Amino acid sequence: MNQHFLAVGETYASTVIAGSYDQGPDATLRLTASGSTAAPLLEVDGDVRLDGALEVRSAGQPVLLEPGDTIALLGWGGELTGAFAAVDIAVPLPPGLAWDTSALYTTGEITVVPAS
Repeated sequence: MNQHFLAVGETYASTVIAGSYDQGPDATLRLTASGSTAAPLLEVDGDVRLDGALEVRSAGQPVLLEPGDTIALLGWGGELTGAFAAVDIAVPLPPGLAWDTSALYTTGEITVVPAS
């Protein structure tokens, strides 16, 4: 099986794709976050079709996040279809906090919330 990766946020704070982004089932989108962001790490001018995996990693140094902090992962100018088959958020949070991914496919964001 061939694995295809698109890594964003390791060298530059964000990446812009002119046109559409189509991620197949064997592909992984790897986003590196260094903290709360308002601008998407990956901005696509056109349509986005999702499948495969999403991996969110910290930039190496501790990321200090509090409830209500948001990381904008994706932005798109066209239509978003599909969903990631697997989502792995490996950005550590302090005890008592969790990731809310409910807006991932509507606004492209994940938010820190109190753990339930």
